[in-house]
Amino acid sequence: MVVVTTRYCIETVIQSIAISLCREGSKQSRIESQRRSPLDFLVVPKITDFLPIVAYNLENATIPNILADLQFATPGNIDIQIRAQSFFDIIKNDQIRSPNSGLVSRNTAFGYAASGNVNSSTPVQYCGFISQVQSIDDCLRKFWEVETINEAEKMLSEEEEFCEHHYKRTHKRNETGRYIVQIPVKDIEKLGESKTMAIKRLDQLWKRLSRDEAMKNLYQDFMQEYLDLGHMEKVNDVKSASPLCYYFPHHGVFRPERTKTKLRVVFNVSSLTTSGSSLNDHLLKGLAKEDIFEIIARFRKHKFAFIAGIQKMYRILIDPAQRDLLRIIWKDREDADPKEFRLRTVTYGTASAPFLAIRTLKQLALDESSRFPLASDVTQQDMYRNDIVSRASDLDTAKELQSQLHNMLKAGGMTLPKWSSNSKELWDSCASNDQEHKFLSTTEAAVKTLGITWTLTKDTFTFKVSIIEKASYTKRDVLSVITGLYYPLGFIGPIITKAKMFLQMLWQLKVNWDNKLP
Repeated sequence: MVVVTTRYCIETVIQSIAISLCREGSKQSRIESQRRSPLDFLVVPKITDFLPIVAYNLENATIPNILADLQFATPGNIDIQIRAQSFFDIIKNDQIRSPNSGLVSRNTAFGYAASGNVNSSTPVQYCGFISQVQSIDDCLRKFWEVETINEAEKMLSEEEEFCEHHYKRTHKRNETGRYIVQIPVKDIEKLGESKTMAIKRLDQLWKRLSRDEAMKNLYQDFMQEYLDLGHMEKVNDVKSASPLCYYFPHHGVFRPERTKTKLRVVFNVSSLTTSGSSLNDHLLKGLAKEDIFEIIARFRKHKFAFIAGIQKMYRILIDPAQRDLLRIIWKDREDADPKEFRLRTVTYGTASAPFLAIRTLKQLALDESSRFPLASDVTQQDMYRNDIVSRASDLDTAKELQSQLHNMLKAGGMTLPKWSSNSKELWDSCASNDQEHKFLSTTEAAVKTLGITWTLTKDTFTFKVSIIEKASYTKRDVLSVITGLYYPLGFIGPIITKAKMFLQMLWQLKVNWDNKLP
């Protein structure tokens, strides 16, 4: 079926009928007056934007006299789209190739049609924006499932089972106590070339850094510190790279208004290679989820509670045989030659990083269970991301647990500098001077964890719901607020039940998602 625009119908005085999707007609060539092709027409308001996007410079191009489109090099309306089945009916064998440009003119029943690469007379700047919108179905499904009690034991998927066996088979521990792991991969041989894009993105990064002295200094300091800490190593012999190399670009998120961590360097491990896939596309995620319900239930069980934040959690070494998959390009000055580096540790941003980090912590707990039995049990049961969320029945046990956790993590090359507790005595016993908070006697001292806020001195959980004040609301606004009401133990169940009833009422009223509520 041929698609034509309403504008074309008006200009050619073709009558259209509103109730019909298509009209029958025929197309006659102005070049071959005897040639006619019967076609079905579908009339639409618009086929596409102006094509070409910019005007082309045809000064040195060889152009035939008889053209299907006399203004093909100038942006204009596209009024007809011919069906693919008609292509070979109108195409002819002869073509004219321009010797001074990339223009190729192919003969058709309507005249010569031009194609190929030519220079535009206007410079083109491209800008892209990507936005991912969570579907309403997903929001609703998660809203109803969040409070569902899953009594059946979760079975590992085939991928999760493979990652578990792979970890057990390949992990090692060096003489300092640090762990060496291998990244679980799939179809890694399908990775394409990535170095060219990494160099290009580095040049773009330096254009930004050259305009912002503060960001440039922080970026240089970060890279030097990353090198000094042993998180990455310089590649001295570039030619010795393994056949499977992946270079990923990096950029900085600069927030000068912050008092801490003004710059966050992001490693883009999802950058595509020439094969159309990225490193993350070839990494297995494994199982890195914790049972929040059980962690919170245990957290409310005893009198003395604490939350300890693990630092250097990703200081887990990657097996040297796989480090060529973690290459970056960097130079410390804009006019310097780019140099190659390999990352040596588990890298944030890689799909397998959460699994490798959490699994290694649990392996540390298993390996050190005889030396630190209390810490071993807590680490295996009460880990949530990079926090240990636990408590004890008495102060002496809590202090012993605190000491064991500190020493056990230290044995694996990690630290616990950030402690929060509902007990000032337990807090004061922490040997670290780098605490996240000073003990406050007010009710304002609070820590966010497990997706909720814990008020320390009161030892209570609090909930904050952000509602933007508007003149009117839609059903979509209501769903957005309701899905933010989250607490897996169900203590705010009565509130959520009322919210569900209100949403159900909107369904009964058949209110559309974006219409103003009655």
